[in-house]
Amino acid sequence: MNDQSIRIKAPLLLVAILACFVCFRSDLFLLSVAPPCNAMIKTSTRREVKEVAICVMITSSSTHGPTDLAGTLDGAATLRRSVLNVYNLTDANMVKVERTVGLTPYNRNNINSTTWMKPKNETVSVFEVNVDRKTTVRFRFVAMTNDDVNDEWRNVIRVHRFEVWNAHTPMEHTEVRNKQLSIDMKNSGAIGISELIKLDGLRMHDFDSVIFVDCDVLFHRRFNELILMEENFGWTHGGWQEEKINGGFLVYSPRHPVSKHHMDQMIAILREGNFSGGGGWRDSGIGWTYGGQTVQGILPYYYFIEANKEQEVLVQQLGQKYPPAHREIDRCRFNNMVQLDKCKNIPFDSVTSNHFTGDCGKPWHCPPHKNLLCDRFRVEFMNRYREMVLHLARSRSDVNNSEALQFVNDVKEGEWCIDGKFVSVSEILRQLLA
Repeated sequence: MNDQSIRIKAPLLLVAILACFVCFRSDLFLLSVAPPCNAMIKTSTRREVKEVAICVMITSSSTHGPTDLAGTLDGAATLRRSVLNVYNLTDANMVKVERTVGLTPYNRNNINSTTWMKPKNETVSVFEVNVDRKTTVRFRFVAMTNDDVNDEWRNVIRVHRFEVWNAHTPMEHTEVRNKQLSIDMKNSGAIGISELIKLDGLRMHDFDSVIFVDCDVLFHRRFNELILMEENFGWTHGGWQEEKINGGFLVYSPRHPVSKHHMDQMIAILREGNFSGGGGWRDSGIGWTYGGQTVQGILPYYYFIEANKEQEVLVQQLGQKYPPAHREIDRCRFNNMVQLDKCKNIPFDSVTSNHFTGDCGKPWHCPPHKNLLCDRFRVEFMNRYREMVLHLARSRSDVNNSEALQFVNDVKEGEWCIDGKFVSVSEILRQLLA
């Protein structure tokens, strides 16, 4: 190579180096003006993001007297711990973001404008995890509470790291044209007309999926199929023949195009009040069961009858299969209550979640040993409860010095109480925060 060729190529090499440097600085500039985290995931890694709410309802309303709020919150906090456990989520997976907390009431005419809490932006905790090669899930934990829950208990809910959403029933019992039904709704099921708050899962449009469960549910395995389902509504059978849907385990897809329509139609049917003993809703035979005047009746009637009719019309109009409005979820794998023989005999390793009701009572009530599968569920509950209390104790010296920490350390393997006693960390927190 002669000197002339070196002189010619040297400037070219310098230009190439400068070009690389400009590209590098451009990348830095792009990063500095990058879109929010959610958009970054979608664009830079080409992953689909699913916003998911694990939602519970906490109310002191009860047709059987005041509910055990301490036990309910212990259950909710342990439920949350079980979700973190099955997805291997820690604080390292958590980010703090600003999001809207709360819903505008379905019917503002029923709400005293001076007392109801408007939705507002708050900094919330989001747990992020990749559930498969294409999908990232962002979990938030939401507690729907009505006005019966006072500030003392709301503070405990926040310590358990749930977002507190003030909730109202989408209608009042006085709006029902059938006067007898109007009276019956007030006392239907466990918490009367307040149960209708569970329909708000259809209106939580910040989320792709809302897993709306009772506080006495526990997860043992990942539930990706619920998060990824295309239908507007997922449900499990109840504990007996008349209970077509159990209201303690509901899966909604609020961003589904028919969500608002389904909500509006169900409220219209409730207001119409065509309900009779034995005949249920509109003499369909559906709804004459425990809680049938509210959620456990209106959901199966609407989705099994009205939504199915609409499905047939859509298929005829489009000339192709339209995505179903709802789907049944295996109640032995999900929402196992240890009631049916087939659910009692299923291996524990096949159960994704259980529900402490029916033939499997709540661990904090210290029920005796009864069924091997139920006993295993209670032992798993105590394992998650212990993890939750220990986590609290690491960040709060008052819990670290409490009876709750001593209790979880002293409970024997295979047990959930000591001499018929369960120590509630939620009650201890209430006293400490008062």
